[in-house]
Amino acid sequence: MVKDFSAWANAWNDYSRSDVNYLVFVVGGTAALVVLALSLLLESNGTVLTFFCGLAVIVTLAGIWVVNFYPIWMEDSPEPAVFTIQVEKEFGVHDFSCPPDVMSIKDALPDAGTYRCTITDGKDDSTVRDVRLIVTADNKVGLYDNQGKEMK
Repeated sequence: MVKDFSAWANAWNDYSRSDVNYLVFVVGGTAALVVLALSLLLESNGTVLTFFCGLAVIVTLAGIWVVNFYPIWMEDSPEPAVFTIQVEKEFGVHDFSCPPDVMSIKDALPDAGTYRCTITDGKDDSTVRDVRLIVTADNKVGLYDNQGKEMK
């Protein structure tokens, strides 16, 4: 059975985007402090100095507020499972192992194609079975045993 992994891929997109937004606010607060320091060091005329100091204070306070209250107004989603763990959950298999180009993927689907992989089976998970992982270009993933039978 081919399963749709779109929700999983979207969960990673949301998780990655929230980290970027957080980083943008931290960098913005730091930039405001740099502007304040530069305006003080340059000793510009009173109006320019007042403007930059005011701008720096406002941006810094806004940045501090955003960093401290970030989880309240920005969805703070937990880190989704890595690809191989998600395959184990979706198909009810254990010790899923594939070639390195699949195993190294954390937050995206592998390239579309067919991969030879293994799982463990049996009461004590001691029997190793060959399986085929099929990944399509439209976020669909299938897992089949060596006779071509769909897994769960």
